[in-house]
This record gives sequence, C-alpha cells and structure tokens, in this order.
Amino acid sequence: MIPFKKFLDYFLVYLLLAYSVIPFFRDRPESMAIVTFLLIFYCIFYSNHKLSPLSKPFLQILLLLTIMYVGQLFTIEFMDIDFKSIIGTYIRFSFPYFVVLVINYNFIEKYVRLNYILAIIVIIFWTIENLFPQFTILVRHISSSLSLDIESNENILIYNTESKARFLGIVRNAGIAYEGGAYAITLLIAFFLNYVHKRSLRNRESYILIIATLTTFSTAAYLSLFIILIGINIIESRHNVLKLIISTSILFAIIIYLFNVTPFLRDKIEGQLSITQESQFATRGRFASAQADLLEWTRNPIFGVGKFEESRFRIFFKTGEQHRVNGLADFLAKFGALFFIGYYFIMYKSMKRYCQNNRVQSKIFVILAFIGLVALTFAQMANQWSVYIFLLYLPLLNNTPLKNQQ
Repeated sequence: MIPFKKFLDYFLVYLLLAYSVIPFFRDRPESMAIVTFLLIFYCIFYSNHKLSPLSKPFLQILLLLTIMYVGQLFTIEFMDIDFKSIIGTYIRFSFPYFVVLVINYNFIEKYVRLNYILAIIVIIFWTIENLFPQFTILVRHISSSLSLDIESNENILIYNTESKARFLGIVRNAGIAYEGGAYAITLLIAFFLNYVHKRSLRNRESYILIIATLTTFSTAAYLSLFIILIGINIIESRHNVLKLIISTSILFAIIIYLFNVTPFLRDKIEGQLSITQESQFATRGRFASAQADLLEWTRNPIFGVGKFEESRFRIFFKTGEQHRVNGLADFLAKFGALFFIGYYFIMYKSMKRYCQNNRVQSKIFVILAFIGLVALTFAQMANQWSVYIFLLYLPLLNNTPLKNQQ
C-alpha cells in the first residue's frame, strides 16, 4: 500500500495544479479555503515543521497585501467593501505556502514527478485524439455526465480536449488545463525546477516536459522555453566559448525559423498587434488588454484599482464586455506598483536562493529563467495561481539529500 504521507504529498501537489488550471477546482474556491485551514491544522498538530517562525517570503507577502488593501481603502471610493474577495486573496497566497511547508524537502521531487507522469498520460490521450477523433466525443461525454467542466464539457481532471483549436490540422494539447497556454505554465515551472534540482538537461523528465510543452502550440510557452534553454546553454557551454556561440546561434536559428513558418507564432503576434489599432477591440488581445490595463492602472498607480467590480473597470466601462487576457498588465492594474514590484522581487530572490542551494551559481541563468517564467504571465493571468505563487516560497526548501526519502 502507498504510505499515507506519500499519498498526501502527491495529492497536495495535484491540488496545487488543480486550483490553478482545472475548471472543476477553479470553480470551487471555497474548497481551497477548507483545504488551507486543514493544512494549517496539520502543521500545528502533526507536522515536524512548525509554523514558528513563519518564512520570511510568506510574511513579506502578507505585509505587502495588507499595505495594498489599506492603501486602496484610502485612495479608492467604495460603496461596499468586498471582504470575501479580500479574504480569498489571502487564502490564495497562503494555500501554496502551506502545501510547500507540509511536503517540505520532498516538494520539488513530487512536483516534477507528478507533472512528468501526467504529461505521459496527456501525450498518450492527445495522440489518440489526433488519430481517432471519436475520442473527443468520449471525453466530452464523461465530462458532461460527471459535471466536471460545466462551462465547456472538455475536462476530465487528467485531460482536457481542445479539439476546436488546431494548427496544421493537429489538435492543440491542453493537457490537464482549460487550454494549452495554461498547461504550458505548469510544465515549464516543472522543467525549470527539474533542471536546477538535477543540474542536467539530459534526463527523461526534461525530454517529456519539453515534448508536452511543444504540443501546446503556445506562443508564450515557446518564447519562455527558448529563454530558459538559452540560460541552460550558457551554463552547459560556459567553459567553451566556441560551443556557446554555435549552440546559441542554432537556438536562435530554430526560433526564427519557427516564427516564419508557423501561423501560431508569426500570424498570431501580428494579429494581436493589429487589434490594438482598432477601437472596437479596445480591450481584446494580449497587447490591447495590456494597453487598457495600463490606462486603468494610472488611476491609482501605487496601490492599484483593486479586484472589485465596483473599482476595477472605469475607463472602458461603457465599451461593453471587458476582455482582459494580459496577466502581467492585469496584475499591475489590480494590485498596484508597490505589490507588483515586491511580488516579483521576492520571486527573483526565491529562485536565486533555490539555484544557489542546488549549486547552480550562474546569475545569468537565474535572470533568464526568471524572465522566461514572467513572460508566461503576459498571456495568462497566472500571478494568483497556486502553481505560480509557490515560486515565492522556494527558500523553504534546501539541498537536503533526498536519497532516503520517498
């Protein structure tokens, strides 16, 4: 039988993914609150890792959130304060912290392992769906029968069919997530952690994670993967200048070729840029959304315009339905410059500390990996996802040997 602690660890990692990208769990934020309180109870009474002292990054985030909300209360006019939203935000930033705290030293191993296993399952299902279109009907039937995805009936918890999104006749791989770009974020975080933990790109986990990322046909994912690979290449070739020049040139040649021949790269980017020139699409598309949110942000640049419907949209309020898909600008507008800068500063320091603990000392690699993971939020509102927030709490982990841990 599987030991309870091992099962609990994998289940918590799955929930970390699920509350981020799987519709069934995303639609039930109350359950995240319940799980968070259970984790706190577990930490107090059963875990060897006590809550005192709380980690510095977690305390810093809580402090920044408090300053942000106090600032918004004094700088934004409210008819009613949405306390449920405020409490929900604290829970969103607390849940991944306690997951990392409970799993502790085994966390990276479990996170990478689960993503690796799920990626294999996903690739198998994705291949079947491309060979046998009837598989799409089966997935939708299961989803509908069990009410796993009430919005689109596409998700069955371990696989999501995105059959309507095709490139060159191939179905886009959405993995376990509601769409391919969201799935790529979970994969690339696992890819980064796996490389640093093993200090090598030559392993089956890396290969599978790269293959799964490529099948998502996500523009942002390709860009992020390319940036991280450049960083890895600098580490791998640091003692051989000629090898570094040649390998880097090859990587650039590949991305330029892909940009010119694949519609989901060049055409998509050009199309997104052209939308910004059309007034009727004032808030649609990655770049148009960014423009709109930057204008909203200028209303209260330090503390942000908040997440509340009453204060969030003012400038484009009369243009119809709001369509914001640029996660980076959306995050800045909602939370303001103070929290935005603090959030990413803590994340960078966290990633740097994690790399140092695992004897990856290249500052250039840390910077490039950080840029690569930040770039993912340009296309997805991932800044408040559990699977993204936990990057703030990597200092809880160190390079303690895992040989005897399961």
